Amino acid sequence: DNSRGSVSHYFARYLECLIRMDQFDQAKDLVDDQIKRNPRELQNYVHLGNVYEKQGQVEKANDQYEKAIDQIYNDQITVTRLANSFQQLNKLDFALKTYEKGEQITGSSQLFSYQMADLYRRLDNQSKMIEYYLRSLKSDRIDIHTVQKLFSRYVEKDEFGEYRRIQMIYSFWSYWNGFLFNKRITPMHCVRQKPLIKEVTGKASECSIWPQ
Repeated sequence: DNSRGSVSHYFARYLECLIRMDQFDQAKDLVDDQIKRNPRELQNYVHLGNVYEKQGQVEKANDQYEKAIDQIYNDQITVTRLANSFQQLNKLDFALKTYEKGEQITGSSQLFSYQMADLYRRLDNQSKMIEYYLRSLKSDRIDIHTVQKLFSRYVEKDEFGEYRRIQMIYSFWSYWNGFLFNKRITPMHCVRQKPLIKEVTGKASECSIWPQ
């Protein structure tokens, strides 16, 4: 794996040099050859799409990106590598589509939840970010304290907004009944916020952690 990773790294750097020198025909031939040699290395379609995009051929580029996602097979490493290839080009929407297809192919709704939550965070989709961070907790591979720290950062941000802050507190408490993830968030704090939580969620009475 290390040797293959090194080859992929040098290939990507060489391809980048060709693109920077506007040697697009040579770059395309290089990627086409890689696709013929390794048709299951789906990130090569991303490379080819990038070559087209640098030439202003956006439609052809998107066709290659979609082709890569369409050919995803049941392999976690392949899905992750493809998503990383999109992220390296800052194509976060395509990275999300990759993980969504990965969930569908693998039949797991938690396998890529943490990565998807991070993408939603970068896309400033706070509702989805919260949902997928919470979903990731169902996976044994994710430490609850990792999500705890991420949530605590947002709870402390003034610009996060009262709605999202309370939604996050409520969601985390509902999901992990009675787990205190922030020293400043006590049962009495939540009692004081209960009217607002009820207003923005409509589900406060369903949460079993409220002190009587």
